[in-house]
Amino acid sequence: MMIARSAAAVSALALALSASAQVSIPRKPSECGGIRHSGMVPERAPLTPRTFSIGNDGLCSEYSWSGWESTMQLRIGEGAEPYLYLVERAAGLWNETLEGFNQNPVIEIVKGSPPRNFSLQDGFWGDADGVSERLVNDGQSVIYFKDGGIEGELYSFARLRTAPKASKMLEADIYIDLNHQAEYGPNLAYTEEIFPMDDGRSIYAIVDSTYLTIVHEIGHALGLKHVPVAGNVMSYNQMPFVVQQWRPTMSILAFLAYQEGSAAEFLVNAFGQTDLPEYMVVTEEYDLIAMGLFNWAVQLGEQDKTALMCIYDFEDWNH
Repeated sequence: MMIARSAAAVSALALALSASAQVSIPRKPSECGGIRHSGMVPERAPLTPRTFSIGNDGLCSEYSWSGWESTMQLRIGEGAEPYLYLVERAAGLWNETLEGFNQNPVIEIVKGSPPRNFSLQDGFWGDADGVSERLVNDGQSVIYFKDGGIEGELYSFARLRTAPKASKMLEADIYIDLNHQAEYGPNLAYTEEIFPMDDGRSIYAIVDSTYLTIVHEIGHALGLKHVPVAGNVMSYNQMPFVVQQWRPTMSILAFLAYQEGSAAEFLVNAFGQTDLPEYMVVTEEYDLIAMGLFNWAVQLGEQDKTALMCIYDFEDWNH
């Protein structure tokens, strides 16, 4: 059964890579807005000592801020409902990282109980700092999706509230900027070459950039800073891991496609190398299938995982 499913997935992906008209994005979306803290918090506040530790310097103090002492309860705010399946998948990705160490999930999505502050005011992005500063003190952690920012820019960020000296996380709100979605339409994809083929063609991975943003911002809400190592979801270059996952499979398919009489030649048809910008809007049904499959290949990098382990106390949460 697993073999049949895998074969079906690869076949669907190969069909999804057939060349089709796309809507290109003429400029790269801006980098993450990062972590915004409530109140005056030292830039490098010391971490509370944990059972697992790499000392006070290096990766733990550099890439981790503070952690939750119990499961983070994340509620669904304005604009989040259409993206709920991506939010749940992203939360699952972070929870899987500590499976075997903790009894409870690191993050839990609260559905069926709207937050007391469900909506964001019109023009939110013009006063994002002020509004988020007020909302992070309402006692509930919420994820919001909102457009209306500056044309051509994105400012997704997480607002955190911690106990004194950043020793314990108390609340975190996440704001996902949908400005590009509003400007270009849904299904904004981030593309990266997996396997170069002849005649100016290549096979590309196409991952939903909104999904990558959700995973990244949840990482901030859990207490992580940026990781300056490519292939980590907390970095600005998250795709190398996806490329690594898919390159062997697509290389085999590409090889078979060049064997005369091989059925694979009907399955593998790559995009022209000059056809795809770094970002595009996926418009074809098969491309949407491919984007969904590549979304599943997104994983946390080793620095992501280690930074997360720095701020969760396994002595309290282990089996």
